[in-house]
Amino acid sequence: MAKSTKSVKKVEEKELTGVVDINANTSEKPIQTESDEVKLLKAQIEEMKKIMQAMQLNQSVAPSQSIVIKEDEKEVMIGCRMLQGIGLSTADGSIVIRLSFNEEQPVTMREMKLLLRRPSIKKLLEDGICYFKDDSDYEIFGIKVHKDLSDNAIISMLDTTNINEIIRELDKLTEDKRNSSVLNCIIYRMCDMIRKNKLQSLDYYIRTGLEKYFDVEFNRGINTLNQLDNLKQ
Repeated sequence: MAKSTKSVKKVEEKELTGVVDINANTSEKPIQTESDEVKLLKAQIEEMKKIMQAMQLNQSVAPSQSIVIKEDEKEVMIGCRMLQGIGLSTADGSIVIRLSFNEEQPVTMREMKLLLRRPSIKKLLEDGICYFKDDSDYEIFGIKVHKDLSDNAIISMLDTTNINEIIRELDKLTEDKRNSSVLNCIIYRMCDMIRKNKLQSLDYYIRTGLEKYFDVEFNRGINTLNQLDNLKQ
């Protein structure tokens, strides 16, 4: 009867390790004292605790790290509305992006975060000279206010016969003409839209008023754009 009890203890001990040999002849193995068994059980319990802790760590930390990596590799589309094009780079020059007029390029979120460490690049996005194709990206990168210099925004602004209303809007966008970059950007966007017949309904008097405000004839701007296109070919 004592022999049977010792055999059961030995099998239970193996069950704790996760491996049980049903063919083992326990009666042929040396019998450990009760003190040895307690030590073994404690060691096995401690080992099991370590395994469980490691598993919990993998479940809680590893996925979040994986999500961060995946998020950083996601791409956003960034574009340029500046006639001369624009170059974006990090302070150390490890990331350099060149955007031409009306061009859009994909940029990873990691790259964009590094670029936005430079206040001048953030300012380009706030001014609308550079832009995110997806409006939700402004919030993602913490840009709370930005100017919309898109074709649709300009068409909407010009959808009136009151030149004074348009000038008030232009003054807001250009900060009373003090922001020359935005002013230049709007002039050539309008020229580009005129030559592409996107402003067919532009009233003659509105057009004349705009040329006076900008102190530029749109035809001259259109010629500049055409010459620029010829140089690209």
